Amino acid sequence: SKDDESEAMEALQRELAERDRRIETLLSKKDSTKGSVDPVALQKQLAERDKKIEELSSQLEALKRIDQEMREKVRPIRPPLTTVPSPGPETTP
Repeated sequence: SKDDESEAMEALQRELAERDRRIETLLSKKDSTKGSVDPVALQKQLAERDKKIEELSSQLEALKRIDQEMREKVRPIRPPLTTVPSPGPETTP
């Protein structure tokens, strides 16, 4: 559904923001400690991050496709809102 998709999107954005923040922290530590951070470890973390982004992106695309398919299925079944009678002033005491 649309809510699920937007929740998934927000979760992905939060996760990416958190990962970016961690990378910034690692990079600033690298600057302050001058060479004590293992560049191979950073490369590995970067590769893992890229892999996770790729994975989450494909999940998001799948969710978008599912959402679109569900909308296409639901649309013809749903009656127009105008058929629902709205309470008039005569129903209020």
